[in-house]
Amino acid sequence: MTVPLACGTGRGMPVDGDGGPSDGAADGGLARPVEIGTGAEAFEPLSDGQTLPIIAGPQGGFHLWAAARVREPIDPENLSLRFRVLLDGGTQSDNTWKLSLVQNGDAWEWFALTEVLSNPDAVRGKEVEFRLDVTDTAGRTASDARRIIPVGP
Repeated sequence: MTVPLACGTGRGMPVDGDGGPSDGAADGGLARPVEIGTGAEAFEPLSDGQTLPIIAGPQGGFHLWAAARVREPIDPENLSLRFRVLLDGGTQSDNTWKLSLVQNGDAWEWFALTEVLSNPDAVRGKEVEFRLDVTDTAGRTASDARRIIPVGP
């Protein structure tokens, strides 16, 4: 069972499946096992309350740029990444990828993932939960979320 470290605060979730929570104690608890971000050209961290542009895609659809950063004990090889946009308890977007992330310093990252919005009008200008759930091949899971405001076309 995964238990939130600080529910609703964007402070991430502990790792499940390795004998207990991980809080990144080596750096004062700042290095979470998973971090949701954005970015088309590099990983960019998100903060609660941040606006995030809705991108008009070349095929007529709309998306947000999604990105992920993981640290040990999560294994970055063949990792399942599930991104969701949640509004008032309902799911507005739900996309899953299976990827091997690229090392960047003490973390592994992937960026420029399209979080497709089937109805951008439903979330435009509203505070939503942008959530990332990861599962590695050993069954370890971790999650992170931020309250963001999608804006734009």
